[in-house]
This record gives sequence, C-alpha cells and structure tokens, in this order.
Amino acid sequence: MDFHSLRRSYVTHLIEDGWDPFFVQQQVGHEHASTTSIYTCVSSDFRVKTLRSALDATVTAAMGKHPAAGPGEPRQAAPGSRQTVGEQAREAR
Repeated sequence: MDFHSLRRSYVTHLIEDGWDPFFVQQQVGHEHASTTSIYTCVSSDFRVKTLRSALDATVTAAMGKHPAAGPGEPRQAAPGSRQTVGEQAREAR
C-alpha cells in the first residue's frame, strides 16, 4: 500500500461520511476542488443514493405539492408506499 492509496481512502471516507467537500479539500491541501475529486473514489451505492436524493429533491421542489392534494395539504406518499417522489410524479402524469 502506498501513500496515495491511503490518501485516496481518507478522502473517500470523509466524502461518504458527509463531510463538507471544502473541508476535505483543505485537509488534503488542494488549491482546487477538481484536484480533490481525482482522489475521491466513492462507491456505486453512494453515487446512486446521492443522485436519487438530489433528483427527488428537485422533483419535489418542481411539483410543489402532490397533484391529488387539495389546497394547503402537504404532499405525502401513500402509507406503506415504497415509491420515490420521482416514481410518484411519473404515475401522477
């Protein structure tokens, strides 16, 4: 195991554990975030979870409320539903 393997592992663990990317950049002494991204080797599961979360937040913000909800009613998933907000939006169309 070499120094860069340890460095890459350290950066990846910090990012996956939710540390602020700017903090991680400072920890490893990089001037540019793009350099830090080279050292970040996040797992497929982390990428999928992060992208799904961002997509769900975007769809929720774009739709505002569930189409079936009346005025002033919050948008909620059906009880026991395992669908994501994006899946619910597609079904509502």
